[in-house]
Formats: sequence, structure tokens, C-alpha cells
Amino acid sequence: MITREQLLQVLDGWQSGDMNELAVWQWGEQARTEIRRQLQDAEPEVDGLVRDIVDLLAALPYEMLVTEDLQVLTDALSNPVEETDLSQNLLWNHMDAVDVDARRMQFAEHPFYGQFSDAD
Repeated sequence: MITREQLLQVLDGWQSGDMNELAVWQWGEQARTEIRRQLQDAEPEVDGLVRDIVDLLAALPYEMLVTEDLQVLTDALSNPVEETDLSQNLLWNHMDAVDVDARRMQFAEHPFYGQFSDAD
């Protein structure tokens, strides 16, 4: 089971530079596969916030999720599990406010994001 603590470690690794965007994206894809397996196997309940953030990491280059977003993600993960609904709202309100098109333009020359930017 993917835990909040594991997810925080990945985000911390990305923030510190120990993991690059590609590594975070690949981790997110693997974690999403694991969460889907858990859901199919009716294993213990999956944390909805973890699922949502893993989904974002698995779509990292398409959602144009960048290190500037990490504070919101880590803040949401730091809230008590009892406040998951609030944390999910915080997360999705932030992502709704992100101007993905502007980021695509901004990162058109970035070694990782550039290949997904469609900004010619």
C-alpha cells in the first residue's frame, strides 16, 4: 500500500534534486498501477488523497506539475487523515488555478517538459 509517508519521501526527493521529473513520473506510474491493483483486489481502503496525488504524478508532464506545486501537495499530505476531504479540495483548487497552457509555453525548452509542451 502506498502511504502518505512514502509519497512525502518522493516529493522531498524531487524538491531536493535527488529525483528528477522523469524518476518522479515513473514512480507515479508504478504507484498508480499498485493502487489500481489494490482497488481491484478490494484490499484495505486506499487513501483518497494519496490516490489523487499519485494520479497527478503519473500524469506529471501532461498536468505540467512542477516543483513550485510541491508545497501545496506536502501541506495537503501533512493534514490529518480525518481532514482528507479538505486536503483534496486544497489540492484540486490549486490545480484548477494552474494555467497549464502558460506552463507549456514557459517550459517549451525544458529538457523534460519541452517534449510534452506542444508549444511551437
